[in-house]
Amino acid sequence: MANIVIADHSNESRMMLRNLLEHDNHLIVGEAADGEEAYREYERTKPDLIILESELPILDGVAVLRKILYFHPHASILMISTVNEASTVLRAIRLGVKQYIVKPVEAESLRRAVRETLEQLEQRQDKAESKLAAFLNSFD
Repeated sequence: MANIVIADHSNESRMMLRNLLEHDNHLIVGEAADGEEAYREYERTKPDLIILESELPILDGVAVLRKILYFHPHASILMISTVNEASTVLRAIRLGVKQYIVKPVEAESLRRAVRETLEQLEQRQDKAESKLAAFLNSFD
């Protein structure tokens, strides 16, 4: 279904996310345990979605988010965090996160967030294709 990168400092969390997402027929194209590695994996794979933990070491999730969106403004990013404060959630959403999930991650919450994020991506792609088709048809 979708190519996904998982960035979480915990090997256990990455394995749990990987198992759940692969069970739903997604392809995990990269994993990262810190922020620098997360950005490198994003650049290397250009996934449909990156699941980004906010508390990553070396370069935190918000810094990775900013860096990805600076170079790829339409990137689909789902953030997971242990922080459940309204100000933190709003800040992440204002910066461009498509979905925000608080740990511990429940399977159904993750499935719903991934599905909604991928639906948003598909809608953006359909809209871009329609605009391109209209532009090309204007030359006929």
